[in-house]
Formats: sequence, structure tokens, C-alpha cells
Amino acid sequence: MASVSRLLTLLLGAGSLLCAGPALGQAAKTGVDDYNSRGKGLLHAGKVEEAIVVWRQGFLQADSEQAPVLAKNLSIAHLKLKRPEQAHYYISFYLTMAGKDLPPDTLKKALISLDLIERDLVGREKITLTTTPADATVYVDGASPANRYRTPFAWRFAPGVHKLTIAREGMVTVEEEFTVEPGRSIELTVTLLPNAQLDVADSGAPGKHPPDNPVGIPKDPVVSRPVDRERTALPWVIVGGGVAVAAAGGIFEFLAYRRSGDLRDKYQGKIAAGMVFSDAQSELKRDFDSDVKPLNTAGVTLLVAGGSTITGGLIWALTESVSESATTGVRVGPIATPGATGAQIEVVF
Repeated sequence: MASVSRLLTLLLGAGSLLCAGPALGQAAKTGVDDYNSRGKGLLHAGKVEEAIVVWRQGFLQADSEQAPVLAKNLSIAHLKLKRPEQAHYYISFYLTMAGKDLPPDTLKKALISLDLIERDLVGREKITLTTTPADATVYVDGASPANRYRTPFAWRFAPGVHKLTIAREGMVTVEEEFTVEPGRSIELTVTLLPNAQLDVADSGAPGKHPPDNPVGIPKDPVVSRPVDRERTALPWVIVGGGVAVAAAGGIFEFLAYRRSGDLRDKYQGKIAAGMVFSDAQSELKRDFDSDVKPLNTAGVTLLVAGGSTITGGLIWALTESVSESATTGVRVGPIATPGATGAQIEVVF
């Protein structure tokens, strides 16, 4: 929408530029397609590093519609070189920007790939960053071209002190330093302020990224405090308790089954010995009600209680383990109906 607004401004200001907007847009698309095809050729030739360089150039220049394709290619290339941190960033960007428009099979494969990558990053915590305005440049642990990325941003950091530098043309550059602790994810939200020394009218133009090595970092940037989410073992303790309760219910059901079989054999023997069938049936019912029924009732009660406890613990654990950003994530919630309980899992892009 911002691109359309700029084009409308040009049309109102100068009638001679009526055909300039579409031509420039087509030229930009052609340029990104060129980066894409060149990178694929290098990848097929086994030149993975060279393909990454080409795709990164296109990725940093592409608009929000074209960037996801290059991000997907970059995630594949970094996986080939066994760089899970970079692969995680690019596939997260791809899913955030294009996930809602992907065919179901493609989306499923992308989510599976993301899950496999995250398994390789055990011990590293997820840090997400959103900016206002969006589509800012992000430098990871140092403002150098090799560490340059763009928002929406998600990264897996090792425990310790890290720094993000956030920049955008026409905006004051921000540095955000934070400490990553084991078991904690962090969500950062940064509001970029217009640089008073630049043209404020153009400060919010999307798709314009600053040159490498940004300068002008203020002492007191406008940054919201990170939201820490500490994972606990309590949900899994509850799940374990539910398993134990359900196991006890299973034992009671087994005892009820064994006792029922013993009574049946006992009275079949009495009938064979000459006992009247109606008398045997009456005694069997009396013994069943006193010996078997309590065991069966206890077993069913414990199985239901254990199952409900397990379901509740799993829902809690799944909800707590997901760090949702403003545009992507997984939401897990309970479903309760008169006849059943369950969980609803929603993937948001």
C-alpha cells in the first residue's frame, strides 16, 4: 500500500510521470528474478556460498512480496552448509511473510523443516523483534554487512549478552543489548523515531534500507521492555501425575476383570455340582455387586481423571513452549463439549 501511495503522489505532482511507476516496478521485479535465477544456477553447480551471496543481495533489495522466495532459497542453502541459525531466520521470515498464502502441502513441509532446524538449536533461545515502522534492517552482534538481516526478525541465540542494531533510512538507528538466559525467550518491540536532520516526509518510506555500518546511534532509544517467558517443569509434572492416576485406574480395571472371571468360574462349578441355576445367578449378582462393581467404578473414575489431567498438562506445556510474535506463531487452547475434551491448535502467519 505504501508503494501505491508514493506512486499516487507522483501522479498528482507531475502528469509527465504517468507511466513511470509501472515501469519501475517491473524493472525491480526483473532484477529480483535475475538474482533468483543466478543463485539457482550457482546452487546447482555446487557453488553454495556464491549462491548465498547472490540471493542475499536480492533479499535485501526485494519488496515484501518478492523477499519470501529468496528467503526460502537462502534457508535451503544454509541448511546445506549446516548453519541452523541462519536457516532458522530465513525459513521463519518465509513463513511469516508468505505462510498464509502457501498451499497446504508446501506449508506442512516448511513447518516440518522449521521443527527439524529447531531441534538442532536446542540450548539456544528464541528472540523475536518487531519494529515500527516495519521492514527495518537488523544487524546481529555487530553492525557489519555479514550480519545484516531485515524484519520480521527471529533468531536463536546462545545464552549470554547479545546486541541488535536496528536501522532504517530516515530513522534514528537503535542499539538494543539484552541477556539471553537458558529457558527464556524474549520478544522485543522497537519504535524507530524520524531523524530530525533528514527529510521527515520520506522517513517512513518502506523498502529503503540504510547503507552498511549505520551511524547515529542515540543514547536513549525508544525501546519497549522485552517480554520474558520462563518455561517451568510444572506442566510436565502434572502430565506425569495424570499418567500415574490413569495407570492406577488401569490396575483397578484389571482387578475387576480378574475378579469377574473368578466369580463366573466359581458359580459355573456350583451349577455343575447341582445348584439350582436361578439360585446361582442370584448369588453371582450379589457377589458381583459387592466385589466387582466397586473395582470397576474406581477404575473408570481414575482413568477419566488421569486422562483429563494429562490433557490439561499437555495444553499448558504446549501453550508455554510457544513464543508468539505479532505476526506468526502457534496458539493452543482447550475445547470442552458436553461429551468430550480436547485441544485446538492454530498456526498463525
